[in-house]
Amino acid sequence: MERRLNFTLRRSPQHPARIVERNAMNLVLEFKDWIINEDTKKYSCVMAVFDNPQLFISRTKKHVAEKDVFEEEGIEEESHATALYGLHTNDYKVVEDHIKGFKPFDISLGKVSKFDTHPNYDVLKVEVKGDQLFKLNKLLRQLPYTSKYDKYIPHCTLAYVHKGTCEDLIGNDYFIDKKIKVKELTFSSNVRKKTKIKLGQA
Repeated sequence: MERRLNFTLRRSPQHPARIVERNAMNLVLEFKDWIINEDTKKYSCVMAVFDNPQLFISRTKKHVAEKDVFEEEGIEEESHATALYGLHTNDYKVVEDHIKGFKPFDISLGKVSKFDTHPNYDVLKVEVKGDQLFKLNKLLRQLPYTSKYDKYIPHCTLAYVHKGTCEDLIGNDYFIDKKIKVKELTFSSNVRKKTKIKLGQA
């Protein structure tokens, strides 16, 4: 006979208590997942926000079958490239002051590829190119940050898909050389509070 157990995981004031009803094995998995998720919230990040997000959404929906989409994550609706993840500051003003005068810029897109390292889903993405994006990354790295990646490889997430699906889209060029304008950044704090930062402000 299966016994169901009720547990309350109490967190800091920034993380509301979560009630988890699981059997013993599922509780362990839930707790491990919670630890992983908490670890990812240590740092802030800056994202270069793309104009015309509907371009990415519509083309992704056209080429990715609904049955292949990993429901819990879905299709990315805020089209962007991460300029830098791992910032220690939790104050968007620090970033805003540091990049003051950095002008809006263009990026271009490359071919479609995937990250397949997550155990639950694959990440369908498109390559992002642009000298100014690399300059922005270098500028942000002047601030205190932590990262296990030395090389910056910008990309735009299109969708989260079931493991092993959408293999036929790898190398697809339906975004290639498309020019996109970046006029603003999004600063996302370690508790995922998002603040817009306009580029080109003196």
